[in-house]
Amino acid sequence: MTTKLYAIASALALTACATPEAPAQQNTQQNAPQNTSGPSSFTRAIHDQTRAERPFSDTRDFDFAQRGFIATRKDPLITTATGQPVWN
Repeated sequence: MTTKLYAIASALALTACATPEAPAQQNTQQNAPQNTSGPSSFTRAIHDQTRAERPFSDTRDFDFAQRGFIATRKDPLITTATGQPVWN
């Protein structure tokens, strides 16, 4: 019994010490896009349309997001399953 245990422990130890295979190298030149002249006219038109529809001059949301603020809850009370308040 102890011989099996030692054999299993040795096998696990050897497995843990083995080095993993190196990841395959990717050829970045082959995967690079051929057309790097910038966004297409369609993409530019959609971006311009979005900028016109949204108030990007109001940067408060960007400032809040930069500081880690996401949103406020309408009801900030968080309770357990039994109804006891956890966060208020």
